[in-house]
Amino acid sequence: MCDMNEWNQSQKYLEFLMNDLSSNHEDLAWIEHSMGQVHHWKGEWTEARIFYDRAYDRMMKTDPMRIKDSALVLTNIGKILHLQGNYEESYEFHQKALTIIKQYYSPNHASVANSLENIARIHRRRLKHDEALVVLQEALKIREEYYNVYHVDIAMNLNQIGITLLYQGNHNEVLNYLNRAMSIYEKYYQSDHIYMVETLQTIAYLLYEQEKFDESFNIHQRIMRMARKLYPSGHFIVAEILHGIASIRNEQGMYDESLELYQQAVTMLMNYYSPAHLNIVCFLIDIGDIQLNEKMNYEKAFEVYQQALTMLETYYPSYSSHIANCINHIGNVKEAHDQYNEALDYYNRALKLQEDYFSSDHIELISTINNIAQIFYIQDNYDDSLVFYKRALKIPEPIIMNLLPIFAYFSKSGINKIDPIK
Repeated sequence: MCDMNEWNQSQKYLEFLMNDLSSNHEDLAWIEHSMGQVHHWKGEWTEARIFYDRAYDRMMKTDPMRIKDSALVLTNIGKILHLQGNYEESYEFHQKALTIIKQYYSPNHASVANSLENIARIHRRRLKHDEALVVLQEALKIREEYYNVYHVDIAMNLNQIGITLLYQGNHNEVLNYLNRAMSIYEKYYQSDHIYMVETLQTIAYLLYEQEKFDESFNIHQRIMRMARKLYPSGHFIVAEILHGIASIRNEQGMYDESLELYQQAVTMLMNYYSPAHLNIVCFLIDIGDIQLNEKMNYEKAFEVYQQALTMLETYYPSYSSHIANCINHIGNVKEAHDQYNEALDYYNRALKLQEDYFSSDHIELISTINNIAQIFYIQDNYDDSLVFYKRALKIPEPIIMNLLPIFAYFSKSGINKIDPIK
């Protein structure tokens, strides 16, 4: 019944079973686990965690302990922690579950693939997209050998690969994975389902990245109707869809509407997440971008970015890439204020974090390297500026194309030191 979105009916039935069974009945742990799943699907994560914990404790108190069964409960606790933004704790639960699964199942069992996908999602939250993609491809290989081509888990896996490729900027392959996922969902479900919403959401984001804003907007409108039908009392995914529409309006120059939608999305997320959830941080940065780039309200932009940075440093101290990105935004405010030395301090701080987190020639460093080079150029320090632009040549060829206008800028300015780059 949960697959049919009839969660309330499922909950009543499970409550009846719990009241009907004795406290030592062997099925009670699974019923408590199922009750946790109902709350999980309804977005009631605190309640879900209570039932998952009860199920796990009951399994551990039996003689012998039900270690094999506990893997599924640990997995779902990990998923709840992920939704709540507790990614590192979530990772620990998924690793613990995977260790158990490998003890009891063959290496090509579907349960192994499920755990791998959960771990890959954590890698992506850490902005470790290359690692995430490797793990997701491994999971897909297992699933395609284990199931037939129309299993819903394969569709979920395809969607996750599509998202990861999209974040890597590899747009050419994304749509193939997403279309394959949608074709499976349409065969598997007779009506709208949250998995279909998630995949369409990714397609809409791809269109946004391709600057096909009208097409992206139309899909966002479609999935908003689907989400409100599935979750009439509200859901965090509605906030994510609002965020997508806000981003489109921003690109279309509708800054007031965009800002209002971003703020609505943040307010809505705070009803579902803890106040310091990573998604809220990301939404705040988008609000800061509008204040900085469109409203020219530097003080407000600085205030919002600083709020986001404090949240990151307090609740996600190991997420150096996210912290560096936020510091870069603060540097942009200082640069807009013509406070170049302060801006340079922020950019160097961001670069140090990124170098420690990634390799020295990783694609994530490009924006920071460009920012530093630009400050040196503004300060007429052409030698140091050129050093950083030359460093950018170590990155993959597609990104170099984005730097050609910078090199052209040197040439038009009559600076002959561009010759080594040529």
